[in-house]
Amino acid sequence: MYLEPAARVLAQAREKGFTVIHTREGHRADLSDCPPIGDPGPQGRILVRGEPGWEIVPEVAPVEIASSEAFLKALEG
Repeated sequence: MYLEPAARVLAQAREKGFTVIHTREGHRADLSDCPPIGDPGPQGRILVRGEPGWEIVPEVAPVEIASSEAFLKALEG
């Protein structure tokens, strides 16, 4: 698994009681808030809100809101 090292670090941080903060870049479907990106692919349009390629992959996803937070960010707009 290519995310195994990151998943191990997250697990250790959670075990030690660290607050884990996730950020996720996401853009409007019409891409009005970013430069041209988001070509369709196997996961839909990457970085476009609501597409499968925008989701945080399960291996490194937040596990509970009490110890993990996810924030949405955009480069522009």
